Amino acid sequence: MLEFSPSTIFFTILNLLVLYFILRKLLFGRINAVLEQRAKLVQEEISSAEAKHQQAQALRDEYEGRLTDARQEAAKIVAEAQNRGQRAYEARLAQAEDDARRVQAEAESRLATERENMLRGARNEVASLALLAAGGFYMVCIYSFGTILDWHEFVKSPVPALACLKGINMLLYLAMLVIATLGPMGPMNSFYGATSRIMLAMGRKGQLPEKFAEVDPKSGAPKLACVVLGVITVIGPFLGKNMLIPLTNVSALAFIFSCGMVALACLRMRFTEPDLPRPYEVPGGKFGIGLAIAACAIIIGLLVIPFSPASLNMVEWSIVIGWLAIGLALMAFTNSRKK
Repeated sequence: MLEFSPSTIFFTILNLLVLYFILRKLLFGRINAVLEQRAKLVQEEISSAEAKHQQAQALRDEYEGRLTDARQEAAKIVAEAQNRGQRAYEARLAQAEDDARRVQAEAESRLATERENMLRGARNEVASLALLAAGGFYMVCIYSFGTILDWHEFVKSPVPALACLKGINMLLYLAMLVIATLGPMGPMNSFYGATSRIMLAMGRKGQLPEKFAEVDPKSGAPKLACVVLGVITVIGPFLGKNMLIPLTNVSALAFIFSCGMVALACLRMRFTEPDLPRPYEVPGGKFGIGLAIAACAIIIGLLVIPFSPASLNMVEWSIVIGWLAIGLALMAFTNSRKK
């Protein structure tokens, strides 16, 4: 059984109180100071850690922002590089296409030029051969007809060649009659087209009424000039031989005169415009042009020199003078309108 002594309990409690006061006086203050200092140090460490954490977070955010900006800048650079590459590719492709088209156009132009030169050469050769053949044919015909009949009887016939053939063979006579009828159709068509264009040019120059300068919108042909020439062509045969022969001789003089003027202009331009592009080359060059001028001068001389075998008679000179009068009147009318 436990025994409790009051003195023991009292001294025990007293010892505890004395120990408490001694510890409080000597130990608890220092311990509290150390604890407070430790708590303060811990708090400072925590604050420093939080500050460093915030700083690290800020650095991380800045790094992530810079990384994002870098990625965006890299994507932008890549996109710009792709765009520049695409533009360079398209530019080179367009340049290549332009070069290809230019080379193709140059090749087509060269081919067209060569083809035109070949055709021009062929036309010149064909024209030369045709002229030589025609000249040879006419020389043979003239020699043949001159030896078949006596020249006194030959000149009495209005168409001596047909008279000779009629005496030889009727079928040959009919064939030559058809040829003589159809043969002038080609030259007549050429003269018709050339004369209508001359009237068109005169209308544009004001040497004829302005109506002659109008062309058909579909065909491009001068309308009034073709109508006037058509009427004259239809009326011409009804004038009779006594009128048609003088008109033909006067027309021959006018035609040869115009050809001679063209040849003179062509020769003059060889000296005044030596570098002018000339797609058509005159056979023989300056020498050929000189021969053309000489031939025109001989024919004109035979037509205008009195007492020559082909000189114009009074009726034909009257037509020439009347035609000159009409031309001078048109020139005066044109000059008065210009003023």
